[in-house]
Amino acid sequence: MKKVLCLFTSHPFLAGFLLCFSVVCFGLPAQAQRLVVSDYADPTLRLEDTGLPKEWSIKVWHGIPDVMVMQYKQQRILHLRSHQSSISLYRELEFQLDQAPFLNWEWKVNQLPENADARTGDRDDQAAGIYVVFPRFPAFLNSQLLGYIWDNTVPEGTIVPSSNNSLVQYIVVRSGTTALGKWVKEQRNVLADYQRVFKDTPPAVGGVSLMIDSDDTNSQAESFFREVVFQSEEPLLLMQR
Repeated sequence: MKKVLCLFTSHPFLAGFLLCFSVVCFGLPAQAQRLVVSDYADPTLRLEDTGLPKEWSIKVWHGIPDVMVMQYKQQRILHLRSHQSSISLYRELEFQLDQAPFLNWEWKVNQLPENADARTGDRDDQAAGIYVVFPRFPAFLNSQLLGYIWDNTVPEGTIVPSSNNSLVQYIVVRSGTTALGKWVKEQRNVLADYQRVFKDTPPAVGGVSLMIDSDDTNSQAESFFREVVFQSEEPLLLMQR
């Protein structure tokens, strides 16, 4: 995520967000429990000819994209590979975090980018990251990103500010090779994380991005995603397979 610069339009996700801003507004009723951002196993999920879900857009910042929905054990999953490239998928949506503060997702990393480290600007590559975007007026100057990443070396739980933009903050959810090659379920209280990181009440969520990059380290990376969902109540979390 080294391309996070001081301007809104320089961020891999936010630039695309600005260029095709057609917000899908989720008005969650009080009794709603789930806001599904993506569920690749859903049999009703519609795919583009490229193999990507219709409601998601792709931005290629460097290299050749290698991203698609594929079959895995009779179930569809999102597969991302980076060959010295930088790629993001993003979906625009809008809702208040107090309606559904718990972000839950499943991911697997098979290959980490070589010698990557989120704390170092010229080695800021990750095999997998999920970013929640908080647009604030004026969006091109003030929008914030909270990124949950799988890093190579930074200890889990560490909050890492982007070396290029203090409005972009990483939280290291996984680090190193301990769970490499395994599906892992994650959950985060995004409302609590935002308040802890930015010391403020969050604006409405404006979108979600999934990213993989290995261009700074000139290496390879591979990861997978299953379901990504916001929930109004904290679910039971199980460590996976």
